[in-house]
Amino acid sequence: LIIHGDADIAVPLAGSQEIYQRYAGPKDLQIIPADHVFGGLHEEVAARIIRWLSGATGTNSTGSGNGKYDGSK
Repeated sequence: LIIHGDADIAVPLAGSQEIYQRYAGPKDLQIIPADHVFGGLHEEVAARIIRWLSGATGTNSTGSGNGKYDGSK
């Protein structure tokens, strides 16, 4: 699971996208409206991590679905 803030100026989104593309195992890239430290969104980020780890999204291997990277960004 990679969660990347769309307003992150410290780590380019392209880096997260490249890691996502290269990794062959179960994966998901979620791009959310946030800065580098996810200011004010720590509970949401924690909930996303827990959901992904528990398999609740049902899309762990494809990255498709709401809030997921689809290769177009």
